[in-house]
Amino acid sequence: KELTQPIIFDPNSTFEQRYSYLYFSDEIHNMDIKRRHIPTIISYLKHQPASHKEDEKYLNEESYNENRYYHSFHRTPKVLREYVMFNGDKLVEAFDVHQCFYVLMCKLMENCDEIDYDELIKYEILVGYGDLYTTILRYFKTQEEYANNEILLMDNKAARNYIKKEIQRWRNMLPNTVNSQDGIIKWIDMFYQTYFPTIRDFVLNYHIEKQKKRVNYCSVKLLQCDCIKIETDIMSHKVCKRLKEEYGIYALTLHDGVYIRMCDKKMLDNKGVDIETIFWQELNLLIDQSQLEQVV
Repeated sequence: KELTQPIIFDPNSTFEQRYSYLYFSDEIHNMDIKRRHIPTIISYLKHQPASHKEDEKYLNEESYNENRYYHSFHRTPKVLREYVMFNGDKLVEAFDVHQCFYVLMCKLMENCDEIDYDELIKYEILVGYGDLYTTILRYFKTQEEYANNEILLMDNKAARNYIKKEIQRWRNMLPNTVNSQDGIIKWIDMFYQTYFPTIRDFVLNYHIEKQKKRVNYCSVKLLQCDCIKIETDIMSHKVCKRLKEEYGIYALTLHDGVYIRMCDKKMLDNKGVDIETIFWQELNLLIDQSQLEQVV
């Protein structure tokens, strides 16, 4: 009973407080849940005291550490999210940003004088269309030296996921570290040198800061931190704000995804409202969604 106890939503609550009104649907009882696990499952949606201790992974529902919101829905395992209720209906993912990090990075680069304008436009088209990983894979296939690499034997989905993981490693490296790499990191770097040289320099030379991790200090590239700030501003403070002001919808976010009630999604669908369009309007890149559609 405690697992699925409805929580009455207060429409006057702040965006941060919305996450305090989540609960599980009765359908969760259809899962094979052992009684000893119930307290743990209940705790996923319970308020946790705020903490800024470095060894604690999550902050509470109302905490914002200048980067990203951490909240009860974030804490809930993916397998349980389909059972989460909000204000009398199930939550569903209405929109998420494909290759979000690189889309947000475009916004950062618009303020950088060292970035070549035509190069940035091409990159915005590439990541806006969600074609970055596939394009890198096609580049690999044109290189004779890479012809027998195992990545070319993978199916497209597995190859894209592998490239996604490796490009994350590449963007966090320093120039001198990249130059000593072999294998896929070397080829990712060559791809950027060939087609996006000023963007490569922007990524690899991005501002680094000494930060304390537990007892030691280490160098941290702030690129991801700054992109996450943009993500939070656009998704939580602009897209969700417009959904409330224009359609009366109380949306929630999970990083680069927007979640709304199932009934609200049907209402938007009936009205022909596309949350993706709202996202691109608020992000306001040099190239907008209509231009992306023309390219596609």
